[in-house]
Amino acid sequence: MEISNSLFIQADAETVWALTVDVEALPALTPTISKASRLDHGPLAVGSRVRLKQPAQLGAIWTVTQLDPPTLFQWERTAGWLKMTATHQLESEGTGCRNTLILAVSGPGSGAFLRLFGSVIGRALETENQSFKERAEI
Repeated sequence: MEISNSLFIQADAETVWALTVDVEALPALTPTISKASRLDHGPLAVGSRVRLKQPAQLGAIWTVTQLDPPTLFQWERTAGWLKMTATHQLESEGTGCRNTLILAVSGPGSGAFLRLFGSVIGRALETENQSFKERAEI
């Protein structure tokens, strides 16, 4: 099961991509992330791990599972029996790009989890995407 938010941004995909993969700068970009710390060194790559703290949540370690510059960034975490996969997709569109944020939740109880928290997650994705738009269009 998944929740998504898609938004046209009047900036090229490379600009939005640079914001997306600068994971340690995400707290300055969006209020949906309060702290981000890389747990490894070097360029962000498949297998890279980042500890994220989000408002009203415990810290969690997200592991990069796909990286296809400048169009696809995906990372995942587990929370008990749930697996959460966050995907950032960028598609060039006219004079800008479309940024699509997706959170997929799988595992036992994923349906109940999304029924309880789906609206909060949807608002967070919308806020995050709007933050990318505001920063990229400067």
